[in-house]
Formats: sequence, structure tokens, C-alpha cells
Amino acid sequence: MSNVLMSHVTEYDRKPEFSLYHRADMETIKSIKENGIEKLLGEVKNFRANEEINRFIPEQARLAVSWVRLAKNEKLDVHVHPISSLYIICEVEAILLGDGVDRRAVPGDVICIPPGADHGFIGAGDNGYWGLSIQFEERGLYEDPSKPLVTFDQDPYAYYHQLKAHNARYIERYQDNKIFTAFAKDKTFSEAKKSLFLDYLQILSDQFQKMVLLRSPPCQGSCRL
Repeated sequence: MSNVLMSHVTEYDRKPEFSLYHRADMETIKSIKENGIEKLLGEVKNFRANEEINRFIPEQARLAVSWVRLAKNEKLDVHVHPISSLYIICEVEAILLGDGVDRRAVPGDVICIPPGADHGFIGAGDNGYWGLSIQFEERGLYEDPSKPLVTFDQDPYAYYHQLKAHNARYIERYQDNKIFTAFAKDKTFSEAKKSLFLDYLQILSDQFQKMVLLRSPPCQGSCRL
């Protein structure tokens, strides 16, 4: 009797079973090419590259999830994406790059990366780190390795380098200023006289800056000094 009953049980009547997929068995992408130049990624394991997992994740949600890894001291250069990414550190530690201050990220840390935000990573700890890279729109960052959603051609420290170069030019210019060269060459100036003169010069400079600031609001960007 039980055999007869079982013969009428369809696959939809059976109790669902879970499926287990090992990270080590998932397809791995280690690099991409941008403008013909190879860019190392460490290890990227896109969940949707697995057919069973791809079917399990609703297409309407368009959720894209990838395992990502960098070995110890392995570096993913600073880059940007055109879409938002959610990054979760899962094992060991990583060093987060991109805003001029290197930060250490530990397991459990969640990193929200908006479009256009400079970021990069270095594997830390004894064995590097594993993390999850999650996107919610369009497709995964490296779901199509031939058309990755990434740009490496931007220097996150470009503004700093420009500011440093400008500062070096200003220092050189002021070193040649007649006032400072006079102080350096004319031995008749005592330290007390130099200090007094520089104090007056500072007052003059401060008042000039105030005049500039007072003039700025009425100009509304149309005036020239």
C-alpha cells in the first residue's frame, strides 16, 4: 500500500532539501584586462557562475555575490565601480585603501562602497583574507570578465600630488623673494628686528585676507581680484 502511495508523490510534494557548495569548487577569476593591461584581482568567485546557485537566486532581485580573496601582502590596486557594492570581511584581515588613510578591516566588518568611490585592498594576517562582494543592480562586478564593471585608471591621490607640487613651487618662489633674501644676506638685521618685521607682515597679510573674504559674497562668482 505504501508503495502505491509513494508512486503518486511528485517532486513538488517532497520535502525540500538543502544543497551545499564548497568555496574551493567554485569557478575562480584571478585577473582581467583593461585597455590590454592585465589587472590582478586576487581571487574572485562569482556565485552566479554556478548554475545551481544562479537558479536559486531570484533573477528579479538581481543579487550578485562573489567570494573574493587576497593572499598575504597581495594588493588589489585602488579602483572605482559604476555601481554600489557591499563588502563583508569574513576571514582574517584586510587593509582598506583609497581615502588617503589605510584602514584595517577585520572579520564582521561591512564596507559600503558607493559608485565612484576610490577603494582597494591588501591581504593582511598570516594567510590573507576572504570576503564577500555583493551588488544589487545590473550584474556582478566580474560576472562578465570581458566587460568588468571596474576602472583602474584613476589615481586616488592625484589631488594630493597636485597640492604637493603646487606647494613645492610656492616654497621655491618665496625662497627667492627679496624680503627673505635680504634677511639671509644682510647681517645688520638682528633677530629681534626680523621678528618684529615678520609680525607686522603677518598683520598685513591677515587684513588682506579679510578684505578678500569681504569682497567674495557680493561677487557671486563673477568678480575678479
